[in-house]
Amino acid sequence: MTSFLVFASVLTQLSWAGEMAAPQVDKMEPKSGKPGTVLVVTGVSLHKEKVDEVYLTDHRFDLKVKVLEQTSTTIKLRIPPFIKPGRHQLLFLTAGETPTYLEQPAYVQVEELPTPPDKVEVTATVPKPAPASAPTTETASAAPTDKSSR
Repeated sequence: MTSFLVFASVLTQLSWAGEMAAPQVDKMEPKSGKPGTVLVVTGVSLHKEKVDEVYLTDHRFDLKVKVLEQTSTTIKLRIPPFIKPGRHQLLFLTAGETPTYLEQPAYVQVEELPTPPDKVEVTATVPKPAPASAPTTETASAAPTDKSSR
């Protein structure tokens, strides 16, 4: 009976510690991508009650990212379209009474999108105008009207 109580007590403490644990990332995949790429973050305590906002940071600028899906073990997010190329670290803003920024040991190498060409040459063909019609030999005889005689 004593071993059962000790076991139950340990399980209770573990479950309580799991609820109180800070969000922690184990991995983020893929390791690199272009703007628009979906990243999958896995770890513990990642649910909305623990992680309020997600950022990618280059340590000069923190860019908030849109979370697509969020569970206790995964967060799916998309690399924003206006992010600068380079290495960016994952940053969380925790939820609760005292929100805190937590840097995570997860990085993504953001690749540059291909640049569009400087000039785009547009060529169009303009149809030739229709040939003018030949003058007709018939003339309509109409009586001239004199507006001054009225």
